[in-house]
Amino acid sequence: MGDAASPGEIGVAGCPCCGRSADPGPPGPSRQVGRRGRALDRLAAVRRRTEDLVTFATELAVIAEHTDMLALNASVEAARAGESGRRFVVVADEVAALARDTTAAVERLRRRLFEVRRDAEAAAEILVRRD
Repeated sequence: MGDAASPGEIGVAGCPCCGRSADPGPPGPSRQVGRRGRALDRLAAVRRRTEDLVTFATELAVIAEHTDMLALNASVEAARAGESGRRFVVVADEVAALARDTTAAVERLRRRLFEVRRDAEAAAEILVRRD
């Protein structure tokens, strides 16, 4: 659980998503402020992890793009080879299809990560809002 921020790093000092001050609200048990701070810390960890995953998704998209270019080049070379390259065209087409499928999966992953980030930001807003 090393991803949690230290108490002074985020805590109730501010929302990790929007930067607003986390007002503990009316006086009450200090346990509630501690819970709110811990919840904000966890939301900050979720945000960091989603940012890491978006970076990873971008890396996958670049790999898919390069794979698609390699498949295109392989198709061109197979066409140049004529009859002897005919079987290789089928392989190149399959590699191109894999690259397209990977690109589509990366886009779905990105959309889902942005939804998770939006939900975490909404939760943080609720935590810092005065009741």
